[in-house]
Amino acid sequence: MSHELVHAGRRVVVTGIGMVSPLGLCTRMCWDALFRGQSGVQRISVFDPTGLPVQIAAQVDRAGVLERLESQVFASKTTSTAIATGLHERKLTPADILRAPLSIQYAVLAAHEAIQDAALSPATLNATDSGVVIGAGMVSLSDLVESVNRHQSGRHLSPHFVPRILLNAAAGYVALWFGLKGPSLSPSTACAAGAHAIGDAYRLIQRGDATVCIAGGTEACIHELALLGFSRARALTTQFADEPEQSSRPFDRRRSGFVLGEGACVLVLEDLEHARTRRQAQPHTTYGELVGYGLSSDAYHVTAPHPEGIGAQRCMEMALRGIPRSAVGYVNAHATSTPLGDAVEAKAIGRVFGAEEPAPVVTSTKGATGHLLGAAGALEAAFTLLAVHHQCVPGTLNLHDIDVGLEMSATTDTTTAGLRFIGHHAHYYWPESSPLRIALSNSFGFYGTNTCLAFQRLPSDESRSGNGSFQGDGVST
Repeated sequence: MSHELVHAGRRVVVTGIGMVSPLGLCTRMCWDALFRGQSGVQRISVFDPTGLPVQIAAQVDRAGVLERLESQVFASKTTSTAIATGLHERKLTPADILRAPLSIQYAVLAAHEAIQDAALSPATLNATDSGVVIGAGMVSLSDLVESVNRHQSGRHLSPHFVPRILLNAAAGYVALWFGLKGPSLSPSTACAAGAHAIGDAYRLIQRGDATVCIAGGTEACIHELALLGFSRARALTTQFADEPEQSSRPFDRRRSGFVLGEGACVLVLEDLEHARTRRQAQPHTTYGELVGYGLSSDAYHVTAPHPEGIGAQRCMEMALRGIPRSAVGYVNAHATSTPLGDAVEAKAIGRVFGAEEPAPVVTSTKGATGHLLGAAGALEAAFTLLAVHHQCVPGTLNLHDIDVGLEMSATTDTTTAGLRFIGHHAHYYWPESSPLRIALSNSFGFYGTNTCLAFQRLPSDESRSGNGSFQGDGVST
């Protein structure tokens, strides 16, 4: 069945993906690890967690990030480090990035991979028409604590203290390093920030305010303060301390809270006609088209979702304006592994799709990655795109025993079996006769902020690649 969508403004596609996550330091590593059923959760090693109520997290290989910055980003002789004209004016050095907070390092490395993947070059890129939208949930807690300690001990604060803790620092560093002079924005909407960044970039291109946008999210707050704070809010799981890889278990009956994670994910969003034109000289992959962006607020509670999931439902319906429900085959849920949050989201998804047959497949990639907070929505949007591009999706890690209450709440009609949750080490492949056409990626955050991104599969002649970058063929199963 063909679904012709009515497009308002310019059409927007994704032509590059860059990832830094607990599963790996590039897109290929992360996607393959997801399919192998690997977990990025482990006992905390970046500091001694002894005595803390939670001693596990989903950590990034920080030493590996530094090595890749040195060997790939700083040493690159390709056009990606001279992405636009006027770089001689840049007042930013590799040493500045190496001294920057981890969230900035993650964002720069992810942006470098995404730009390389998209095969962008000065020949086809107008710097003033190229924007950066990178969200973050929290400031650098380590910088805050270190600065407070310096002040209390009578030492001078660093002159870089204030710039380092600004939430637009990651977007600023990416714009400076790659010479991008278009719009520069930094949504700060808690755990929805990365998804809001992608949605806002989508609108910038739709309206003609930019032709290309580097968009995503970043976060690095695995710190004693964050662990103590989230623990006091009863948000983190305290179970499976001896088996950390089993601790994040969205939709499972034994779920008990989320696992703190870190990382970054950046996408290259591009006007469709611009992508088509430059493909002749620069073959690249077009992973899919962004066709919907919904956002809403619960206006209910600081940390808890509305018990009926009204805001979550509304943002999905907004993202699906003009799109038949029957075209949607997959929902990458926000599901963080909390008892209330997962149940409310299942209820909201069930109301959106009602008795639609076949019901969409539902998974949560947080079973493998933990919760990356401000970077989560961007990473999950990328995984959703890859599912659309490759027509397959891995199941939710650690989903062994589906919560019966979820199955009941996910259907509004007793005649339907409800949503199709794909569990631990199970993979779902869409048949050629009934391909995955539309997929949703949900992201929700504290203070009741909700967002949903809708991605559409493109015809094979639109998505082909020839630049030798990651294509995901030969997926590990």
